Amino acid sequence: MSHIELSFEETKQKIIEEIKQYQFGFLATTDGSSAYVREIRFVPDGLTLYCFTDKRSRKRKQIMKNPNVAVAYGNHKIPNRGVQIEGIALLRGHPLEEENKDLLEAYKRTAPEAYERSMKRHFVPSRPNLSVIKIEPRRVTLMIQGATAADSYMDIIDIEQKEAHRIMVNIGDNIESPLYQKS
Repeated sequence: MSHIELSFEETKQKIIEEIKQYQFGFLATTDGSSAYVREIRFVPDGLTLYCFTDKRSRKRKQIMKNPNVAVAYGNHKIPNRGVQIEGIALLRGHPLEEENKDLLEAYKRTAPEAYERSMKRHFVPSRPNLSVIKIEPRRVTLMIQGATAADSYMDIIDIEQKEAHRIMVNIGDNIESPLYQKS
């Protein structure tokens, strides 16, 4: 298994372009004893992600206790590829509040039709319990499973350290790299 140092900015842009291919991802949270995963529509703004939930939801209560979350993207339409984002979830107010201006701009830019539907049906005063979850990434992994082991790799970026690395790997490998196991 080899490790290659990559350009942080180039790898970041590559992953941002990959995320744009997905409308939905999977959000993982925990209550301390069990993990929960649910499919959610995310609004990407670079590597920062936004999603919506009811203020009374289980996921919001879990995030209040433990803001560490993971998001996974991948589906059968884009085989042998996926993205995993490890980050911190921040709980925000109703989508129309001033603190969520950046979300609304990103939503309108990335999914204009969904944005228009949401403005008419969901982001309305009659839904006061609707709230926003902002996910700030700490580490992002792009996984590519190629036709051969030589074409299979994981590009990992550490946001805080501004580092990017590629690990050549094949599914089923025991990944002992500190870059991969770093938490």
